[in-house]
Amino acid sequence: MDSLFHFVFALVGGYVFVKAVGFESRLLFLVLLALLSEFPDVSHLMGNLALLHNIFIFVPLLLLFLFFHKKGKKNLQIYMATFMIMVYGHLLADMIFGIGIPLFFPLSAEFYLIPQMGLCMYDSSFPHIMYGSNLVECFFAPSGVALTLYFGVIGILALVKNYFFSK
Repeated sequence: MDSLFHFVFALVGGYVFVKAVGFESRLLFLVLLALLSEFPDVSHLMGNLALLHNIFIFVPLLLLFLFFHKKGKKNLQIYMATFMIMVYGHLLADMIFGIGIPLFFPLSAEFYLIPQMGLCMYDSSFPHIMYGSNLVECFFAPSGVALTLYFGVIGILALVKNYFFSK
């Protein structure tokens, strides 16, 4: 996945999240966080995709979030949550295209990918499952599934914001 898509995907997701939780943020901070959310791609330069393209990169991020929560730093909590959402979007985007990502590395080296299949219907026929990259006119396609997962998580976090963020 190219860096521009990762950046825009992260920026839009971050913007939607901060607006959904009612947080006033400067666009510059969101742009900086979106640029920082490219950090999993450093593993490409190191020759080991598995190193930063897995769910375990969220452990230090979650610990920072909990630290800010304990200290009562609401602004930093929200920025940390926004950054985690942006990184989540990065990993999700990499699961749509290409070979996928080693989601559970180092526990497993298996690559996970959102399947390239969709529920399609042509010429008033019965809906059927199609595979491949020609899924433009389908009811459900991989990009739609990924967007639903991404913005669904953002929506759920926005709904339960009072449980996660200090008052």
